[in-house]
Amino acid sequence: MLPNWAFFVRMLVNTDELSATASRESLMKNDLLRQTRKEIAAVLKTYLQQLKKIDFDIYLQIIRTHYLHLKAFALEDADFLKIFLADIPFETNRGQRSFQNILDHQQQVYYCSDFEDFKQIDRMADTQGMILVNASYTFDTELLRKIKQRYSEYIITEMSPSQLLGTFKSIHADEQIQFLSFKEAVQKILDDHNCILEIRRFKPIDTPAIFTKMDQDNVQNTISQLKENANPFARVLKSVPQKKVQNTLCLNADNSLVISLMDIKDAYMLRSIIEVLYVQALILGKYTVQEREMKILNDALKNLIVMGLDNFVNL
Repeated sequence: MLPNWAFFVRMLVNTDELSATASRESLMKNDLLRQTRKEIAAVLKTYLQQLKKIDFDIYLQIIRTHYLHLKAFALEDADFLKIFLADIPFETNRGQRSFQNILDHQQQVYYCSDFEDFKQIDRMADTQGMILVNASYTFDTELLRKIKQRYSEYIITEMSPSQLLGTFKSIHADEQIQFLSFKEAVQKILDDHNCILEIRRFKPIDTPAIFTKMDQDNVQNTISQLKENANPFARVLKSVPQKKVQNTLCLNADNSLVISLMDIKDAYMLRSIIEVLYVQALILGKYTVQEREMKILNDALKNLIVMGLDNFVNL
């Protein structure tokens, strides 16, 4: 008799109108039972709405205990979503927060549907003053999309490393000329690592560079995983023409190290420093650092140490 979502309710019924089956183990499924179920659901929804005002602690306890099931039923029932919308909890880069709490701190809701994307940008998003939802948990992405679809007053945006990069401030037109020769020199170095260079302003200023991996790499990873599982779709995906997408290394124009790099005329030294920043940015973004990247880092550090010793000897 209870609606499917009322799993936290126990009900004792005294009735002489509903008919039992021949075995007396259940009720006959007829129009009267269906109408009864609807009325019970309506009464429970009214009770939950009133409970929020009458006993907020019990209301929150229900949410804390059964939040996963509540999210599942909010996806299916518009009235249910309306009741719990403000208090539905989400995991964020600043701990667990309710939907309304997120909106109280910023005008829109940002979320990552992929956990790897969330790991890579959660720190940078926090320094930009952004609360970022980790929507990789069960039902979260679908629920946020449904809220966006049903409630036009809420601005809900999916984020990725490349989209976060787009929120950083560009350097001014007059600065573009100052950075021109520097950008050309650094881009030649990054060409060896399939990267394009961006120079922008972002916080924290003590972070000299961040690395963003474009979505195309995610496609390649999917193909590789399908191959490992001997999945026939791997060959189909690989045969589809794909645009070559380069990753991005973004240097922070406000960082003192990046500013000092503009004065370096020694191409050998500049390459070593840029390669150290490249691998450092990979580590900062929680990307996988493989043997090739470790060799780049070790060689670059060795070169810088040797150059430092030579300068010390020549003093």
